[in-house]
Amino acid sequence: MPLQIPRVCDTRWISLEPAVTRILAQWEELRIHFDLARSSEKCYSAQLLFDMYSDPINKLYLLFLRPLLQEVQRSMKAFQGENTDPTKLLADLSNLIISISKRVIIPTARVDPLTSDISSYISPRAHLGYKFEKLCFSSNVPQEQKRYLRESCIACVTRLSNELRSRLPENFKILKKMSLFAVDECLRVVKEPIVEIAELLGYDPEQIDQIDNQWRNLTIVQWVETTSTAKFWIEVNGYKDASGVNSYLELCELAINVLSLLHSNAEVERLFSQMNIVKSKLRLNLRSVNAILAVKSGLKRVRKSCNSYELPKEVIKQIGTMASYTSTESADPVPSSSVTVSEETEEEEDYIIFSLN
Repeated sequence: MPLQIPRVCDTRWISLEPAVTRILAQWEELRIHFDLARSSEKCYSAQLLFDMYSDPINKLYLLFLRPLLQEVQRSMKAFQGENTDPTKLLADLSNLIISISKRVIIPTARVDPLTSDISSYISPRAHLGYKFEKLCFSSNVPQEQKRYLRESCIACVTRLSNELRSRLPENFKILKKMSLFAVDECLRVVKEPIVEIAELLGYDPEQIDQIDNQWRNLTIVQWVETTSTAKFWIEVNGYKDASGVNSYLELCELAINVLSLLHSNAEVERLFSQMNIVKSKLRLNLRSVNAILAVKSGLKRVRKSCNSYELPKEVIKQIGTMASYTSTESADPVPSSSVTVSEETEEEEDYIIFSLN
């Protein structure tokens, strides 16, 4: 019995590759399955599917698409991941566009796929993949159909490259320098300046001068967290010199602003999905929904769940008392919630304090 083919979603690129891979993995089995179905059940749909699986052109299309989709999927998953390094995402997208474009352009062409249309630099002998070329050479498909198939595949790559390029911001060359805030780049003795990023974010000349000086002196201190970008900047943000002053304060502010930029709408979509689960007919109050979402975000940040999280003793004592129902007055007409992460030094365990304003 053939394995179930994953359902394809029109709005999700990453749903295409598993479906294409599953179809190619059992191509012959599916062809035989629909052959038996059309003979025994006299089914018109089975006849159509059998004809499709018997046509080598369709298989050639999928053989061309699979490596292309796999490359795109790796990049898209990085943008939707929760533990990816944000300083390298834009560079990964740029590399994806260049890699896709090199499939069809002339090797010696002097064109930048990140800024120019590649339609005028298409190679007449573009290599469309090993399995595609092998089956195309051995199949009995007429030459005219092979030529049309190649033109269609090249047009697909060209359009995909242009579509991805159109999604790059106009100042992507400056934003690409966000990778300088990666921990391995920060600890280099000789590193590129970050003045352009500070100017882009609207810092005044005096602040930029301080940031530039702190950036050059960043390697003076022997830092402990040298494997994770987020943990590294947390350590830098908490650094104090002999006088109790953080001598990298302005640089940390810039780094936090840069690392806080959203590279995709994945987190926003996750938040909307959680809101649809939380919100109900009995829970329509904005204050309640906001508080529950804040609790979920806080638990996620400390990597705990409602089953593993232990309430602080102070909160347990307030259960059943009026103190648990009181809240401070806020001048803001829209209720909001704040989440503060604290650390118990005695028990060495993180806990969360949720307060409603």
